[in-house]
Amino acid sequence: MDFTRSEIKQLRAQDLAARAASIRDIGTASLVEPAAAARGITPARIASLTAALDAYTPLMNLPRAQIADLDDLVIQFEDTTPGIRFATLRRQARSIIDARSGPATDPAPITLVT
Repeated sequence: MDFTRSEIKQLRAQDLAARAASIRDIGTASLVEPAAAARGITPARIASLTAALDAYTPLMNLPRAQIADLDDLVIQFEDTTPGIRFATLRRQARSIIDARSGPATDPAPITLVT
């Protein structure tokens, strides 16, 4: 996959969820590859990302006051590396409000590196 951490951080909520789902789907398809575990692609990591997406997706369009009350919910995902990344990105994304921005653009296509 070809993307940078800063590109992920700049995504809007819906684009972030879509990109994370794409990453999960590609990871799931890659589980059968012999070197998947050596590259960090494991069923546990896929399950962790799926759980984070399942929790995040219904919340991403809630009013900001409701989202602020859900910080305690996110803590439950901070026991794994992907969960920590998700929680960190969620906190960063919800603290930045750019009222001048226009509509979201389509994310760049994901490039698979084999």
